[in-house]
Amino acid sequence: MSQSFKPHLFVQHVKESQGYTKPKMGFSGLPLPEKDKEKQGNLVLTSLQELWARFEEEKEYTTRHDIPMRKGEYITVKGEQGQSLEVDSLSSHGGAFLNIKKEKEIEEATIFIPFEKKEALLKKVSQYLTEFTSSGNPKHQKLIDKIALVHRASVEDLWTGDLMLLPQEEMQWCELWFALNEESFTDAVFHQIKERCDYFNIVYSTVRQFFPERTIVAIQANGVQLEHFFNSCDHIAEIRRAEELNRFWTQELNTLDREEYIEDLTQRITYTDSNNVVTIP
Repeated sequence: MSQSFKPHLFVQHVKESQGYTKPKMGFSGLPLPEKDKEKQGNLVLTSLQELWARFEEEKEYTTRHDIPMRKGEYITVKGEQGQSLEVDSLSSHGGAFLNIKKEKEIEEATIFIPFEKKEALLKKVSQYLTEFTSSGNPKHQKLIDKIALVHRASVEDLWTGDLMLLPQEEMQWCELWFALNEESFTDAVFHQIKERCDYFNIVYSTVRQFFPERTIVAIQANGVQLEHFFNSCDHIAEIRRAEELNRFWTQELNTLDREEYIEDLTQRITYTDSNNVVTIP
């Protein structure tokens, strides 16, 4: 990251080192839920196997009909109430942790697993069923016993905010938050995203907003288009309704009146000329 990257957000040369102990997160103090190993392991294993079987069927269909399709699967894992999901273990060995939601002490984590990396999580579930640790517990017990449900993620699982704001029949501007930083969000990646948008007749912005772990691209789509795009694109961590700018300032105010507002504002501000930067949301 360059030294000039968003200096108003990432302040340089003002820090002071202090001792720090990471607090305990989530509900890790609770004991694991009591599970029947065979029933629990087969529940998770069957869910994953069915999920990947459906993926392969759709991959065959889209390839045959020359329809764009993503190269992996979005998976949402719902935890047992009061339990913190082992997200690092869920997304290790090639997967990517995208987001986590918490409601009424229940966590739901969404991950993305490339098709060629699908065996890693399946192997852990199989080991849970057949292998034991030196202490006599099933392997990966903390990972598997905390899981209540596994299913294929949908647009709703990645949507951040009120579900009532999801696009329906009318096209709406949405923000796609990709789990890619400025370095990994290459021109080739952006070109592929634009190709997907063109294929599904989706309007898109050519502006990219970069953050340390996310890149944002705005698109205008209805519900069907958004679903198609989601099914064709990798690495989407979140989808949000784009904030609309105030129409009064952007459309209704003419140039002459705008200059008067600016002049009036500058007359009422007292400041010292410096290199300080102010961010106004």
